[in-house]
Amino acid sequence: MDKEKGFSLIEVLIAATIFSIGLIALAGAQLVSIRSTQSNYNFTAATSLVGQQLEDLHAVGSAGLVNGSDGPLDMLGRTVEDYQNPPDAANFIFNRTWTCTPANPGTGNPSIVHVEVRWTEARTGANRMVSSDAIITP
Repeated sequence: MDKEKGFSLIEVLIAATIFSIGLIALAGAQLVSIRSTQSNYNFTAATSLVGQQLEDLHAVGSAGLVNGSDGPLDMLGRTVEDYQNPPDAANFIFNRTWTCTPANPGTGNPSIVHVEVRWTEARTGANRMVSSDAIITP
């Protein structure tokens, strides 16, 4: 009498258990990836805001530089007042400050500029910052 070939119930249950553990691990990795993507998105937006401000200050020239700040800003550098129909207030998370220090006081040139963009990560509550320094000449 020949034995029928196939899988036993135990083998199927073990395979299903191993497959389920793999799916749970994959779901956890996906969650970490999504969280990391949002954090990187904010970092990229903040870096862009620093660059925008440095370009604006460079356009003014070293003789007209003054310290300042603005915010809260969205990722485009706009405040709520810049919109006719503002998006969700949660999008305005960035605060930007800049300081301008004359390298040779009294001469108007060059100036050392420091720009910072700060925000708080919504998921973790961690405070983050991106900054950059530049020398602006006339």
